[in-house]
Amino acid sequence: EDININILSSTIPSLIPVANDQIFCKACATASTTKYGDSCWAIVPSTDNNRQFGCCSGGWTGTGIYYGGWLDPECTFGICWGGAFAGELTDGQAKGGVASKGLQISILLLESVITLREPIWEDNMQPPFDD
Repeated sequence: EDININILSSTIPSLIPVANDQIFCKACATASTTKYGDSCWAIVPSTDNNRQFGCCSGGWTGTGIYYGGWLDPECTFGICWGGAFAGELTDGQAKGGVASKGLQISILLLESVITLREPIWEDNMQPPFDD
C-alpha cells in the first residue's frame, strides 16, 4: 500500500535537507496482494509522486533514500529486482537489485499526557453531556 507518512525531523544532509519537507513512502506490506519489485520504501521529498513501481516510477524515476522491492516468487508487480538498502539515489539510479549500503533506523514515539480534572460545579450549572 502507498502510505505516505510525514517526517518531523531528519538528519539527512543532502537530497532532502529540510524537516517537514519529506515523506516516508511505504509501498509494500506482507499481507498486500501487490508486491512491488522495484522499491518497497523510501524517504522522498513531499513533492515526489513517483509510485508506479512502489516508491519509484519507470526508469528508476525518483530522488531520495530507497529500499528495494520483492524478489520472485513473491514479487507480483514490475521487474522483481529484490530488496536491500540502496541508499541515497537520484533519477535514473537503480533503487532495487543493489547491494545493501547498511542501515540503522531510530524511531521515537512521542506520547501526549492529558490530565483530566473534574470540573468544580456551581449549583446552577449543568454538567456537559456527550452526544
